[in-house]
Amino acid sequence: MIEGLILMDKPAGRSTAHLARSVGKALRTKTGHAGTLDPLATGLVFVLAGNATKITPWMMGLDKEYSAVLRLGQRTDTADSDGNIIEEHPVDVNCKIIEQIALSLVGRRMQRPPAFSALKHKGKPLYDYARKGVEIEIQEREVEIYELEINGFDAPYLEIKSRVSSGTYIRSLAEEIGQKAGCGAHITELRRTKIGLFDVADALLYEDILRNIECGKASDLVHPMKRALSFLPEVLVDMTTAREIASGKKPELELGTITESSIFRLDTENSLVALLEKTCDSYKFIRVFRRPEEIEN
Repeated sequence: MIEGLILMDKPAGRSTAHLARSVGKALRTKTGHAGTLDPLATGLVFVLAGNATKITPWMMGLDKEYSAVLRLGQRTDTADSDGNIIEEHPVDVNCKIIEQIALSLVGRRMQRPPAFSALKHKGKPLYDYARKGVEIEIQEREVEIYELEINGFDAPYLEIKSRVSSGTYIRSLAEEIGQKAGCGAHITELRRTKIGLFDVADALLYEDILRNIECGKASDLVHPMKRALSFLPEVLVDMTTAREIASGKKPELELGTITESSIFRLDTENSLVALLEKTCDSYKFIRVFRRPEEIEN
């Protein structure tokens, strides 16, 4: 059975969840995705196939990089060009002012997610309520903008590049830029270029993924689970120790320089076995991915 991480370069106008399900149907296995992109957006999406769906929580929290085009002077109800224009103002700012605004937004800050988003409220995504005109009080949450660069400004269009923490909405960032500029703004183009250590340059278009599956080259698409979690420190063990861990036993492990409270992955030469967390005098289980009989596979 196919399992692992597939890097997809998502096309515009398509739902992330729908594309992930379509890949799963072609592979004839369960699939999921780690992080939704707006239908308007393109770029890097993680599709997790087979047993790799179990690592989704750890793939969700990675930093991300985006490029975007903003249209200054207009606000829309969705904060992007898919929505309806609700305000229009003249654009009376220059490049120097825009650069100062960008600099002011770098760092930790509280941000309110858009009403049209996939965040859940009582089990339903916020966009379900927004489409019905139901107002939900959306709580702000802390995010971090590590970098915010101006790549071009030809009023009313502004090109930006940003590196941000997980959970940051670029549509909300665009609205903040527009508010500080005194004219409003919305996103017209959005592309995710990096997630953690992974780059969109290494991803395949959705159609190419399906073509490879049809040609019997599905295994060529998939990064092993231990590669997907390569941002975590590794402890490499032999088959006997791996089977003990998979059986629920707690053998002695040489944890070397791994610091207390660090999550690390336990691997054999061929596969991910478990995620563990170092404690002051030992370790504790976070998630075990293999049964003992699966260790040799």
